[in-house]
Amino acid sequence: MECSICNNDLCNTNFKGINFKFCKNCNTVYIKTNELKKALSYFDRIDIIDFLEKTDAILIKEKNYNCSICGQKMEKISFEDVILDRCKQCSIVAFEDGELSKFFSKFSNEFEICSNIQFINKYFEQSENVNTDSIKEVK
Repeated sequence: MECSICNNDLCNTNFKGINFKFCKNCNTVYIKTNELKKALSYFDRIDIIDFLEKTDAILIKEKNYNCSICGQKMEKISFEDVILDRCKQCSIVAFEDGELSKFFSKFSNEFEICSNIQFINKYFEQSENVNTDSIKEVK
């Protein structure tokens, strides 16, 4: 699967059994809503999934990307002050660089705001087939 933003290959990783994909080039993280629901259950906030799945798209001056799986245009949605990309058909939410920590910081003050790769390296248990040591942050 290729990144919707930069067309590079995506890598697989996991967090406490939660699988997701991320792009080593632009640091975008892609999570299916059923996997995101597992993550939100740690904070007793699975109600957020309904919001992410059912909320209306917003119109903003940010580029809309096509879904990496189905090719359809992804929608922009807003969760508090975090703008996310969503594919309703594939049930995927894309977190551009920095959005992952902003999103999770809404549920716990243990998370500092940082780039997606810093967040993954600090808080996520990585699967055996992913080595983030060589991943460079996008500046």
